[in-house]
Amino acid sequence: MRALRRRGDAVTVAAVPRPSPGPGEVRVRVELAGVCRTDLQVARGELPAADPVTLGHELAGTVDAVGRGADAPPPGAPVAVMPLLPDGAMLGVDRDGAFAEYVVVPAVCVHRVPPGTPWAVAAYAEPVAAALAVTTIGLRPGERVCVMGRGRIARLIEGVLRARGVDRVVVDPAPADAAFDVVVETSPDVDVLARALRAVRRRGRVVVRSRAPVTLQLDLQQAIEREAALHPVRYGDFAEAIELLTDGELPIEPLLGPVRPLEAFPDLVAAADEAVKTFLSPR
Repeated sequence: MRALRRRGDAVTVAAVPRPSPGPGEVRVRVELAGVCRTDLQVARGELPAADPVTLGHELAGTVDAVGRGADAPPPGAPVAVMPLLPDGAMLGVDRDGAFAEYVVVPAVCVHRVPPGTPWAVAAYAEPVAAALAVTTIGLRPGERVCVMGRGRIARLIEGVLRARGVDRVVVDPAPADAAFDVVVETSPDVDVLARALRAVRRRGRVVVRSRAPVTLQLDLQQAIEREAALHPVRYGDFAEAIELLTDGELPIEPLLGPVRPLEAFPDLVAAADEAVKTFLSPR
């Protein structure tokens, strides 16, 4: 099969054996896979990863084969895949991922999507689940929330918050002192926590959402003066993400971008478009 592989410093489309599902695993025929900042960081060597490794972790496709003892949808069922595996490994980073014709994953990571769901929408379940992580801190009615950042990720988090009833949301890439109850960072810089602490009220909460391999600077004196709580988060519920996408609560069409072949990935590494999600098709 064809797969987009990183080996050493090189990222190329290579011919590799089609993987077979082991006990408790499922092989998924990939239809579309979204390109994420994590994929670009692995490709550039900025994020430690297996070597070699097939990139990609945001995917949708159909069940192709089911391993012995796997509790999974039957072959042909449309699915999306949670890329964070039960052992803590991440598809496309620690284990071969989704920029390929087929990928093998634990059955527990495979989630049905309603028949007829566009593949781009189904493949967007992973970003939505990541955005839902912000809601896991227990947001309270009436709280003022600042989503600190710009581009696709900030807009997605805003949409998820509003879909979950949080209506006092401001998106601001660099807020001044504003005494928000909750500040969500989405774009890591070394000083992002300092800016977030300036924007949060005393005893407010700062949500650390981005996953970039950046060492952040924390001014402990500033944090103590604010008595702010830091909440690093990773994922919300994946099934809830699919529900949000397919019941019309979360309009995402403006965030969906073009579909490109695997061979176009080097162009994306050089000039990633943060405004919309680009997808790769292995077909």
